[in-house]
Order: sequence, then C-alpha cells, then structure tokens
Amino acid sequence: MKVPDRHRSRWAKGDWTDDSDQMLLILLSLLDNGGQVSVQDFAEKMKNWMDKGFAELGDSVGMGIGRTTHSVLRHPSFVTDPHSVAYEAWDSSGRNVASNGGVMRTSVVGTHCWWDVDRVVDTALGFVRCTHCDQRCQASAVAVSVCISLMLQRQPRHMDEKGRHYNIDALIKDSFDHAAKCLKKEEDKQILWRYMSCEKLKELKLAEPGNIGFTYKSMASGFWALKKDDFRKAIQKIAMEGGDADTNACVAGALLGCKLGWDSIPSSWKGKLKHKDWLDQHIERWLSLQKEMAVQKHISERSEKASSQ
Repeated sequence: MKVPDRHRSRWAKGDWTDDSDQMLLILLSLLDNGGQVSVQDFAEKMKNWMDKGFAELGDSVGMGIGRTTHSVLRHPSFVTDPHSVAYEAWDSSGRNVASNGGVMRTSVVGTHCWWDVDRVVDTALGFVRCTHCDQRCQASAVAVSVCISLMLQRQPRHMDEKGRHYNIDALIKDSFDHAAKCLKKEEDKQILWRYMSCEKLKELKLAEPGNIGFTYKSMASGFWALKKDDFRKAIQKIAMEGGDADTNACVAGALLGCKLGWDSIPSSWKGKLKHKDWLDQHIERWLSLQKEMAVQKHISERSEKASSQ
C-alpha cells in the first residue's frame, strides 16, 4: 500500500521512520547513562544520527528530519548546550513555531520510572527542550508521556469498577492537568484541552495546508486513538487522513498500544518489521533497566522507612 513517491521510496517496506529513530535515541541515551538524563549525550547521539543514521542497520544518514530539528542540530553549540540552542532558534523564529518533532519521540519516557509521574514529567521536558522550546511542544510531550505512565500504574481512579478497563476520561483529564502546567495563559490551556478532548478525527484537520506539523495535531491524534478499541482500524484511519501521517500514527500507536497491549497489534505488522531482532535486544535491555530501577526504589523506600522508625 506504500505510494512509491520521492519521499516514501527512501524507506523499505516494514521499516520505521525518523519518529521511531529519535525515540530509540532517547532509549539508548537513558540506557547508556544508567537511567539518568544527559541532554549532552542525547544531543551527541542526535547529531551522529543526523549524519550517519543507524549504521548497523545499513543507514547512511538520518532521514525525515523536520525543519526545526534540522536547524537546531546544525548549530555548532548543539552538543554542549542543546537547551540554549533550541531556545535561541525558537526566539529567532518569532516564538511561534510549535512543530511536532518533540512529541513524536517522547512516548518512551512514559515507560521510564513510570511509577513516578514527576520524574516522567521532568524527563520528558529534558528531552523535548533539546530541540523544541515552545511551551506547546513541552505540553504535548508531557501529556503523552504522563498518560502512558498513568496507564502503567493502573490506579483505581483510572480504572473501571472491576479494574479491567481504563477510565479514559480520567486519564485524559489528569494528563491534561500535568501538561497544562507548561502553559502560562488560561486561553492556551483551553486550546490544549480542546485538542486533547477532541472526539472527531476530522476536526483535527491533519492535512491542513501549511500546518500539518503542528504539535497539537499529533498529540491529539494520540488521544483520539486512545478512545478506540481496534489498533489496526485506528492507525489506518489516522494514516489515511494524510498530513504528517507517520508522526500522527506514531503518537497514536504509543498510546493505543499501551492501552490494548502487544496482542492488539496485527501479527503481520509485527512479523514483517525490519530489524526486529536488533530492536528486541534493546527492548530487553530497557526492561532490565526498569526492573533494576524499581528494585532500587523499593530498597530506598524500605531504608527510609526503617530509619524513620
């Protein structure tokens, strides 16, 4: 079903795009730094990826990089101080650029120390601000990451009475509350809520000329998908809306995949995924890190409890 135009022909069937590449760079950075955020390490990984891609997977360059990300990565000081460089780029653009290059990659943050929402928020902000400084970009990344974290926690407030299904309205509301803290004006918070609570996909105008890369469109695609119960149908519907289809579907796949689980993803999509063995190896490392950090948290809490007694 892939249209063999100039843009899409650069990727082989079954491959993932730059959205997932950059998500994996976050994962690899956290793995290489023992679960701690190092924006300099992430910036260096981003820079190397832009120039070479994942060489071990046969890449020769990072493809699909957005305009905002590209301009920031080209700055000579990006590796040493990415946050300042991103702010400078946003400031010089008139402080009105809010593209989706930050939200598309931060879903993995919601699975890192998922039991600690405050840490999830701080981690999401640390990574998104490496390239995207606009408050709307930060709010988008926080909303998606926090929602994934809350789903993994399965708190009673976010489940139905039997504890079998998620209370989607409560998940969206609590994710909004965290994301809204990134915004200063009440009017901006109302706009964020309008996107997060959108019921009809057509209202998002994903293929709107000149505005397909707006961060709220991708974020809202994810929260629209969260209300659905069929992974294939939801992702296909978003993709067929056009616009920045891979980014919109990337965010939607992260949220809906977390809700429905591994088995909800079509077997043909999983089975024909390129580089699956390479990806599985890193996922195993990631799960081991989360287990290790959970154990450390448990030990720390027991120690604090003992000392207080």
